[in-house]
Amino acid sequence: MNTNLTGEHSSYSRAGRHGYRPDLANADFQEPDQLPFVPPLPARRGGHWADRAGDAEADAGRFRAYFNTSVDCLFHVNVTRAGNFVYEMINPVGLAHAGTTLERVRGRTPVQVLGAEIGGVITEGLRQVRDTCRPYAYEPTFQFGSDTIVYEALYMPLLDSGGAVVGILGRATDITQRRRLEGSLRQAQKMEALGQLAGGVAHDFNNILAAMSSCLALLGRRALATEDLALLVEAQRTLERGAALTSRLLGFSRQQPLERSPVDFNRSLAEMAMLLGRTLGRNVRIAAHCAPELWPALADRNQVELAIMNLAINARDAMPEGGELTLTTRNATIASRQDSGLEVGDYVAIAMRNTGTGMSAEVLARALEPFFTTKPPSQGTGLGLSMVQGVVRQLGGGLDIVSQPGEGTCVTLYLPRAPQEATVGG
Repeated sequence: MNTNLTGEHSSYSRAGRHGYRPDLANADFQEPDQLPFVPPLPARRGGHWADRAGDAEADAGRFRAYFNTSVDCLFHVNVTRAGNFVYEMINPVGLAHAGTTLERVRGRTPVQVLGAEIGGVITEGLRQVRDTCRPYAYEPTFQFGSDTIVYEALYMPLLDSGGAVVGILGRATDITQRRRLEGSLRQAQKMEALGQLAGGVAHDFNNILAAMSSCLALLGRRALATEDLALLVEAQRTLERGAALTSRLLGFSRQQPLERSPVDFNRSLAEMAMLLGRTLGRNVRIAAHCAPELWPALADRNQVELAIMNLAINARDAMPEGGELTLTTRNATIASRQDSGLEVGDYVAIAMRNTGTGMSAEVLARALEPFFTTKPPSQGTGLGLSMVQGVVRQLGGGLDIVSQPGEGTCVTLYLPRAPQEATVGG
């Protein structure tokens, strides 16, 4: 096989190999086939022609150092006369990702090394290079055990003097974290746009509710029959629920300031126990495990209690045949920035774990998206979790969800710890 892995300046086209010439580096060739064959120039050192064998050995050493120390997965594949692909070399990072050794890889195909699913995707990319004689770039996603890894892959052809592909050099860069951060940025932009929309709608709706409330108050001053008075009271209660909804929308859009104060959530949950019991019904058992020396949290008690009630109702809906909802409080110290976006510091964690149906990986990935819901249209708006997330983030905290099908769901709220000199007011 006539391949060049020594790092010698060379490039390739469909017509074959051509040597590197500085004076042709910026030439404007319209078609690769127009590139002329130019013999490679030997390196010049100190006014004398350097020894080509020594240069090749030095270049090969540099290539080996790069190959063995690169943080990317690098490999060299030979293309057989039958058009198949067999590994010649894989660097240590690539071997670690594949969980194998070079002895078990060399001379074997991607399918033999990595299985039909992963190996098939790699083979298809190699086939693109073999058939077109051109580089090929794509972003495959592979599952290694419990880890899902996204790669940015680039395959480069090695051609013989006749222009046939006799080998392929490949590089695969792990871009999983980059894609995760990009997804978080897109989600943040989406939430920002939705917040602006929700804020505008809530303000207009609030004005309408205020006018209706004033009309009802005027009617209440008149002498009304008992039946009419009951209807008036019910209408007023409905308006109050509408006002509470607009308040939550404004909080979600960050256009309504939250009233931060030190809160003892052990005490708060104890006071909510009866309300939760009546709301969730007899089929749902409620258990509480509160940390004995829980720090006070700097939070808006009313908004957080609404968030807890929202999560409890979601838990009830996830347990149609009944089950158990466990509330846990604990002190949490974040030593390094987490994927959830929590800053380093002390937090009060409130966890709500249910024994419901759980969520698949696909549903979990979209659980915090505004208007996303698995409930029928008449039973859910898809705003519950996104509103909860909006409230805790506005308070300087975060939200974490862990769920698996058939194993229930655990939602944890992280609220910033109140200053130690602060006095608990609720």
